[in-house]
Amino acid sequence: MKINLQEQIDLAMDLVKKDDAQSLDQALNIFNAVFNIDKDNSQILFMIAVACMKKEYNALAIELYRLVISKDKSSWNAWFNLGFAYKKDELITEARAAFETALTLQRQLGASDKDMSDCMVNLGSTYVAQGTPDTALRYIESALTLVPNNPDAFWNGSLALLEKGEYEKGWRWYSNGVRATEKVMRNY
Repeated sequence: MKINLQEQIDLAMDLVKKDDAQSLDQALNIFNAVFNIDKDNSQILFMIAVACMKKEYNALAIELYRLVISKDKSSWNAWFNLGFAYKKDELITEARAAFETALTLQRQLGASDKDMSDCMVNLGSTYVAQGTPDTALRYIESALTLVPNNPDAFWNGSLALLEKGEYEKGWRWYSNGVRATEKVMRNY
């Protein structure tokens, strides 16, 4: 019986999007089987990395994103998720560099305003994490010019404003923001 690789990849991607432990395990099993057949498929490596991040296997995800990037240096999605994996492991300098590369590629490749806004917010959050709120706000305000209702921008911006002592505006931005417990990694 011949296996349809794309059908299996699509099935595994759908399982990753469900984001529960059993579905992620099933997805990894399918990706493993498909990867044994097509070891040069960067899409499979990328999705294995996404599943690993969702299972909190950040070190493994980082290595897989690096492998994807070694095969396709223009994959801003891989650079973005690499930055997010680094950030989750509190490797802020590495996260910042990955987000900067992702943003540069997004601009070159004409990514959507939403994608660029999300990247700017995450880049700004690395500056919040290291106590440089003015720089953080430059990125976050740029993100808001692209997507004026980006709740993550308001959340991260509120942290920067509160750190600066701009309490009135900080609390207003806080009320417009949403603190998501987990950022959804890009599944493409």
